Amino acid sequence: MQNHVSTFRIVYPLKSISDAPGAILDAIAHLTVQLKLTPKALKTENVREFTSLSFAILLAKIGISFYPSLPYLPQENGEAELLNCTLGDMERATMTQSGIPTCFWKFAYASVC
Repeated sequence: MQNHVSTFRIVYPLKSISDAPGAILDAIAHLTVQLKLTPKALKTENVREFTSLSFAILLAKIGISFYPSLPYLPQENGEAELLNCTLGDMERATMTQSGIPTCFWKFAYASVC
C-alpha cells in the first residue's frame, strides 16, 4: 500500500492474492491506530478478490472510496506496478547475493522495504 502524495509505503509479503484484502484491512487498521490517519481512497487492480461486494462494503463502512482499475489495463495503476517490480527485483538480488534458501523470501522482501 502506498500513499500517492508522500509515497509512504506499508508492505505485506503475501503467499497468494487471496490474502490481499485482509492485508489491506490490516494496513488500514495500522494507519488508523498508530498514526491516527484513515485513507480517503483505495485504488487497486480489478481482480475478484478486490471487487467482491463484501470488500466494498467493509471499505464503505470505514469511509474509504474504492476505485478499481479498468480490466486488463494494469498501466492505470502504474505506480503500484513499478513499486512491485522494483521490490521484487531487489528481493531476488538479495536472495542471490546472500545465497539463502528460497523459503526465506518473505524476510528478504521485508529487508528491502
